[in-house]
Amino acid sequence: MNRDVAAATEHDRMLGNVLMIGVVAELDAPNALVKVSVNGLTTDWIPWTVRRAGPNATWSAPEVGEQVVVGCPYGDPSQGFVLGSLYQQAHPAPATTADKERVTFSDGASVEYDRATHTLAVDTTANGAVTIICKTANVQASESITLDTPDVFVKHKLHVAEDLDVQGSTAVKAITSNGKDISDQHKHSGVQTGGGQSGPVV
Repeated sequence: MNRDVAAATEHDRMLGNVLMIGVVAELDAPNALVKVSVNGLTTDWIPWTVRRAGPNATWSAPEVGEQVVVGCPYGDPSQGFVLGSLYQQAHPAPATTADKERVTFSDGASVEYDRATHTLAVDTTANGAVTIICKTANVQASESITLDTPDVFVKHKLHVAEDLDVQGSTAVKAITSNGKDISDQHKHSGVQTGGGQSGPVV
């Protein structure tokens, strides 16, 4: 092979390596590096691009089996980095409409905003949990708030700025405060006629 042919072959090889499609073969999460399998060959440890990597930073590590695009400056895989991911048959798109922004997780949890219905949904699956840590929290609902849960716990004081109206069906047996029934079925001791004051709640 003469020098011109060899140079042309090397040039073509470099161009062919500028962008490559493969799947993540290994993950080194503590060092934010992956190895990618491309056409039967595996890259060295290379980084992946992220949305932010400064004082504000984001983290979402590629996983083994995830299809990715590898960019190689000058066609050199040793300088490569993962540009992003591509949907594949094993891991299809988690939504099918432009109105939705959706993140899904392997345990079934998801975060979704649907601009068509103006709905934000956070689903941590049946056994999941949501924790919010802050100094103050303010929830403003123009119509109503529904709590669908077997129990509601308030660890400290409950302050009600205006009226507290508790309504329920006949299945609601009692409302208690420190073990005392204060529902519409409660009774008082020391009841007498006239202007006297009754005793405490029984």
